[in-house]
Amino acid sequence: ISVHNERAIILIKQALEKSPWQAALHNYLGVILQQEKRWEKALEAFQQVISLKPHAAQGYYNIACVYRQMKQYDQALSYLQKTIELSPTFGLAYNDMGLIYKEQKQARLELECYQKALDMGYCSAVLYYNLGNWFRAHKLYKESKEYYNKSIELDPFFAPSYNNLANTLRDQGYLSEALSYLSEA
Repeated sequence: ISVHNERAIILIKQALEKSPWQAALHNYLGVILQQEKRWEKALEAFQQVISLKPHAAQGYYNIACVYRQMKQYDQALSYLQKTIELSPTFGLAYNDMGLIYKEQKQARLELECYQKALDMGYCSAVLYYNLGNWFRAHKLYKESKEYYNKSIELDPFFAPSYNNLANTLRDQGYLSEALSYLSEA
């Protein structure tokens, strides 16, 4: 555990002794514990968030993220569904569902989730990167390049998109163009 995170945990716990009703403090504690891979403690903190704010989607989403990191995909999907039930436009939840379906090798469901995230107005370099990966995996290179370029447009410092765009170009035999993207990554 990092020294900074350990100190933050101590300070948050002290604050919670005085203000145990502060959902934001429980949430912050959960985030730090999650970063430290202290899964069970993170889940406890996020459960406190839900008990204090049962209609706030973020608490359910955070629990889903912990379960996803633990590779407990059924639990993660259940909490992502609850997140979406509470906040139907929570695009990041659809993106994460797509990532779970990718791990489970359910390509159709994976793509449907990414598309739903787009339909909900979720716009991030990571979502476009995930879409690029899906199309590249299915050898749909034109679409793959479009999504990687959109990802780069949204975040010019997101190196994975440059790398995978270069790999896509390499797959197609465009080696010099691929090298130019690798130099930008």
